[in-house]
Amino acid sequence: MSDDGIDAATPLMFLKPRRDDKKLISKAPNHFDGLQIGASDSSSVVEMVKNVGKPFFIDPMAYMFTLPPEAVTDFETHKVRASLSSLAHRYSSLLGQTIGKRAISTDDIINQVDVLDDTTRNALEYQRSKISGQLNLFPMTSYYDKYRLLDDSEDSKPVTPNAVLPCMVIAPYFHFKDTSSPWYTATIRCAKLASRYIQTGERLYTTLLIDPHLLDFPDQIRSIITEVAALSIDGVFIWVNGMDEESAPVSRLTNLLFLISELKAKGKSVIKMHGGYFSILMNSYGLDGFSCNLSYRTSRNIMSYRWKAPKVPRSKFYVPQLHCAYDIEEAAHILKMFPFTRCRCAVCREAYGNDFDKMQQSMKEKGFCESHFLNTRKQELNFTRSGRKDAIAALDTTISLLGQHNINGARHISKWRKTIADFEALAH
Repeated sequence: MSDDGIDAATPLMFLKPRRDDKKLISKAPNHFDGLQIGASDSSSVVEMVKNVGKPFFIDPMAYMFTLPPEAVTDFETHKVRASLSSLAHRYSSLLGQTIGKRAISTDDIINQVDVLDDTTRNALEYQRSKISGQLNLFPMTSYYDKYRLLDDSEDSKPVTPNAVLPCMVIAPYFHFKDTSSPWYTATIRCAKLASRYIQTGERLYTTLLIDPHLLDFPDQIRSIITEVAALSIDGVFIWVNGMDEESAPVSRLTNLLFLISELKAKGKSVIKMHGGYFSILMNSYGLDGFSCNLSYRTSRNIMSYRWKAPKVPRSKFYVPQLHCAYDIEEAAHILKMFPFTRCRCAVCREAYGNDFDKMQQSMKEKGFCESHFLNTRKQELNFTRSGRKDAIAALDTTISLLGQHNINGARHISKWRKTIADFEALAH
């Protein structure tokens, strides 16, 4: 983006679908740029991706095999999840032998070159074949009335359901706490190995699955930038484990901006996994895209298996002016108290209008909050086309309108504004 903040480009948004999202996603192909799926995702998700016909990428999920057995077993049956077992055997014999029994160690892969080489080569091949090797299981012509409320522009184009190859392939990667970790070494080594197996026309990415605390150490960030810049890859995914954009400290968000901007300056495409509105703002500083899902979380923690059972995320209402999702009851209170936060998308107009008591019932119907979110996110992306200055001015306006009132969870607006100010001060 130019210094005056004018640029027609917006970040790419990759939607990470759940099985229950297929009806909504099939009706909203113009509300997102592509899809993200996991290597262990079910065939129904795979078919959804194939039939929607949008660009997609596949997370190889090799980090899962570094976690203890309870992380890869079904919560109810206590057996290894079949999809992960199949993936482990596909990647390497060692992974197939150890899954469900123990986590792999760095000794397993650092000291046994064949294991890392096999895992890398097979992970790339699996990404190439996961979609193309599937059959078309369901038609995309069914009409679901509530999804007619999705806002589409007049120039929306039909999507041809023929996507079979990923728009990029990703080298296996692992979670690391700092640059001295053997898992960081393994991640870099996988990226180097992957460059040997890349095919003509493919774009190769690595992923930095980092601990949030690493963002407290600028010297380590610079070391990562130098090493990643030297790799023969096209781009980088960044995943800060368990750190959401709303609650992260300003210092870490500022250093994340530095990491992104420097990697971009070194010629690497940069995409953030698990992003939100702050990821949209980071487009001005080098972020090419981000992924998100319809449960609105802007973080994911690979260690979450330790403290909670898996469950279907509750529907939350995304408040547009605050760029954050809240429980529906709390969202209704915010909209009543601050009229400027109210949404006028097609879903909200029809579902409740100005009746916020009705909102608490109607928006709990399956698909309504999700449709509203897609409408709102599309508006956010379109708004940023006007440039960085307008986006920052909008944050300032929101801060001013909130005044002295303390809305629970709204402090992130001021935090984002300070992050941008701090980063720009450092840049100059």
